[in-house]
Amino acid sequence: MVTLSGWMEPAATVGGDTFDYALDRDSLQVSITDAVGHEVAAALLATLLVGGLRNERRRGSGLCDQTCNANDAVEAHAAPGQFVAGQVLRIDL
Repeated sequence: MVTLSGWMEPAATVGGDTFDYALDRDSLQVSITDAVGHEVAAALLATLLVGGLRNERRRGSGLCDQTCNANDAVEAHAAPGQFVAGQVLRIDL
């Protein structure tokens, strides 16, 4: 059995913080990320990253391929000086 908990709180402005997870019969995968900045550009970059991670996860890719391909998407679309920091993990059940 897995219990997963998170806390969301209203923000004063749009930002780039994300929390995402997927739970299936075999694993729990979690990502916690923060795109640089606190405006729409950061939110768009964070959305691009989460979308990239989810797309690769749904393809059945491992963590290395998920993060590498999501990084490539961010690199291709980020403005100079923009980046995303974060953590991804997979727990085999």
